[in-house]
Amino acid sequence: MCGRYNIATDTQALMDAFDVIDAETPVDVANRHNIAPSEPPPKRESTRERRITRVPTIRMNGDRRAMRSAVWPLVPVWARGVVPRYATANARCETMAKLPAYRHAWASDRRCLVPASSFIEWQAVAGTRRKQPWLVYLADRRPMAFAGLWEYSHTEACERVESCTIVTAPANALMAEIHNTRKRMPVVLEGLFEQDAWLTGTKEEALAVAEPLADGLLDAHPISTRINNPNARGPDLLEPVSVP
Repeated sequence: MCGRYNIATDTQALMDAFDVIDAETPVDVANRHNIAPSEPPPKRESTRERRITRVPTIRMNGDRRAMRSAVWPLVPVWARGVVPRYATANARCETMAKLPAYRHAWASDRRCLVPASSFIEWQAVAGTRRKQPWLVYLADRRPMAFAGLWEYSHTEACERVESCTIVTAPANALMAEIHNTRKRMPVVLEGLFEQDAWLTGTKEEALAVAEPLADGLLDAHPISTRINNPNARGPDLLEPVSVP
């Protein structure tokens, strides 16, 4: 799973890290320490303002990599531009080609990268109802690229809405210890070869790199439960804490 992540760098650093030539995105990518997906529409009318989350994605524009803004989670092509009530923040690599929410994006080769500095996952603490958040990152602290799918839909007013989802795979050894209930992790594409295979390869080549990251490439540390609040902000959210 990947329901929360962060970007602790600036736009130019991401462009340099992922060989992006073209950046046309209105979203501020710099130093976002607690990125949570958009909230679905309320079941009943409410005065509470929903949170709509826009994130940077990297897609192909001809033969160039381009950075484009998208709503997270994915809004299916038939959803009239509205964030669905069911979860579409993540797409399982095993089923994304078949499930109605994602199969149009997959069939249309709408594959993208979702850049990040790190992501957050929660560990169930044995014998309690408590879950401990962990910050997970590449061991060398380089920016990481999640495999993603993007889609577009139109609102009833004919406005175009572009959105994305993060692809997940079974957990590797480290993530199986941290995400110790469902044992999933985002597909982290290591290096330009895997990223190019995902962005421009055949479906078979893309599926071949949609797998758990090799053991030893990730590191992690526990962080404060203040990260549980999707409205919490600030770099201190990501600092290590001591746990029992």
